[in-house]
Amino acid sequence: MKKALVIILVGILVNFANAALVLSVSGPGVTHTGGSNYQIDEGTVATVDVVSSTGSYSGILILTNCPAVASFVNLPPGVSNGAAIGSYSNCYMDFMNFSGGSGTQVSADVQANGTDTQTFAIVLSDMILPVVLDQLNFTIVGLPNSLTLLSPNGGESLTAGTTETISWSSTGSISNVSLEYSDDNGLAWDVITASTANNGQYDWTVPEVTSDECLVRVSDASDAGVNDESDAVFTIYVCLLDSPADTNRDCKVTILDLAMVAADWLKNGNPFDPDYLP
Repeated sequence: MKKALVIILVGILVNFANAALVLSVSGPGVTHTGGSNYQIDEGTVATVDVVSSTGSYSGILILTNCPAVASFVNLPPGVSNGAAIGSYSNCYMDFMNFSGGSGTQVSADVQANGTDTQTFAIVLSDMILPVVLDQLNFTIVGLPNSLTLLSPNGGESLTAGTTETISWSSTGSISNVSLEYSDDNGLAWDVITASTANNGQYDWTVPEVTSDECLVRVSDASDAGVNDESDAVFTIYVCLLDSPADTNRDCKVTILDLAMVAADWLKNGNPFDPDYLP
């Protein structure tokens, strides 16, 4: 019994002798603010490494305020230098290394799920004793509200009366946007919708105008100063062609119209007709 206890104690001491483990973090949107404290941009994914300078080791990584504020992503994590992952989840993982390899033992990706000023920590603990070996503390920095119009963004030619998709991207916490168009290069604007959900797209019935100086603008519905518009003008025109040969209604008769007719050539929708061909 005493011999077994001595072996356990020796194992623990050996483990601590090799316990020169530290945490390091890297990635875009991560700023070191001093000591073990960092700022991280909202939504950012950072890589956390467990590094040993003296040899192999085993431990546990724990995320506080998980998963609401932060979580491990891209699981399973990467291992090296003989380490192996035991159990893991979005909030916890343990690793073991008995091969003697130093350097990076395990790497894990951490995503900041929370919003501005929320905090979380990455805690590295000993696997045997309740001892914290290292800890990194993070404060989330919310991204500023911004909008970027993606389409129509210049150079397009749209037919009046058709349905086109206005698309945009955003950062921050914009709930709703307003959409406008101009047919005089921004001298005057007409409302498309005063408020629609900020989901990145809107089906727009192109107005009955003819102009090659058209723009679209997307704005925060509660703060018109946050906006973006087409990078260059595009064209809207009222189609002057009224021909049954324009089968795809793109305001021109081309080989595409002929192909559409050819695809349905000799089809017959009357099931009582001897030449019926669905």
